[in-house]
Amino acid sequence: PVVTIGAATAARALDLSDADLKLVYAATMPPVAGSEAMFLGYRGPHGCMVGLWIGAPQNTMDSVPKVRDAGDIRVRAWHDQVTGYALLSKGMDPARIDRLAQAVARLTDPRQIVDDGVRTALRDVTRTGVACRV
Repeated sequence: PVVTIGAATAARALDLSDADLKLVYAATMPPVAGSEAMFLGYRGPHGCMVGLWIGAPQNTMDSVPKVRDAGDIRVRAWHDQVTGYALLSKGMDPARIDRLAQAVARLTDPRQIVDDGVRTALRDVTRTGVACRV
């Protein structure tokens, strides 16, 4: 399925199929402080679940993905000029989610052209660390 993310989030639909992740869920979230947010859910070939929150940037976010783990939920969060992002997964190898967050940050960069370098970065995710524990 193709999901179009509204201009309010200044993002575009993310195809993570090169990282063996298929979009299986998309939902708009209720506005908070006048800002809309979107949650995208992806599933890997062996059942690993990865979520991507897209919304207003938070003050605690950096411009590059940073660790924001919450218990056993691995979280990598960052922002660009107008949008905040948080990549979440339970059971994903830390090195793998770090690599995935870096690749997704490249995809969400409005100045980035999706080229072979970005696709290669996504494919490299599947060769980093160990497979997700489901």
